[in-house]
Amino acid sequence: MRNMDDVIEEFVIPLYMNVLHGNFLRSHAKQQLFINKSKEMLDVLNDREIGLMLGLGWREAITASWIIALGRFDRHLGRIKRNLLPSRMCFSGQFHMIALARIGTMEANGILVEYLQAYLPAEDQQYDQEWAFGALRWLEQRSSRDDSKRFEDSELWKVVMRGTFCGEMSPAKGVDKVSRVMDFIEKHFD
Repeated sequence: MRNMDDVIEEFVIPLYMNVLHGNFLRSHAKQQLFINKSKEMLDVLNDREIGLMLGLGWREAITASWIIALGRFDRHLGRIKRNLLPSRMCFSGQFHMIALARIGTMEANGILVEYLQAYLPAEDQQYDQEWAFGALRWLEQRSSRDDSKRFEDSELWKVVMRGTFCGEMSPAKGVDKVSRVMDFIEKHFD
């Protein structure tokens, strides 16, 4: 087993900023390097190392979730849920949602629903609801489920800070983000 500092140096540092927000979709000049490094990480890391990464900071967790998504490693669902539902780390939820969609089991679907139930209405909680809705909708396009319908009410997406309306989060943006990430994964990794 590799030293975790070596894993961070070799994989997390080169990948996490590209994974964050799906930045790899924008940086076409460096996309092939990102794809190659992701494939290498997928081939090299073991379950224990991926699990350890999920328990470290957001940079390690977002990178671990990226690899979990690529490999559809359902054995990490419990850890993703433990990180996601209390919203423990900023940013990592984005790719926890992608991993859940890629895994695509009923359990993964249930975690997405549970997340949206916990964090909608959005009010002063601007987290990863758009990503969760997009992931849930993406899963529904591949099944007969329609859990996302209960989260479509625009009132749920209003952002209110200290009693003042500040705008709305956009479930449509979440659908677009997740679709673009999934198209990229299917094109380069399936």
